[in-house]
Amino acid sequence: MTRTTAMQELSELSPQLPLNVLKDIDHRVSDWLARGGDENDPYIWQQVGYAKNYIAATFYGQDVSF
Repeated sequence: MTRTTAMQELSELSPQLPLNVLKDIDHRVSDWLARGGDENDPYIWQQVGYAKNYIAATFYGQDVSF
């Protein structure tokens, strides 16, 4: 059984996110990887959590504008 990576998880969540959120996550992940980080580091999983929280908040009608 293969475990889902953080990047796979972000890819699956991306259709549910608005462009501004996707750009923010992409910028953070790109910077992390450019500095030698790995695609499955805890920081990338933190971005997965951010995406999931954003989706959950918008699903329940909370204002998440920034």
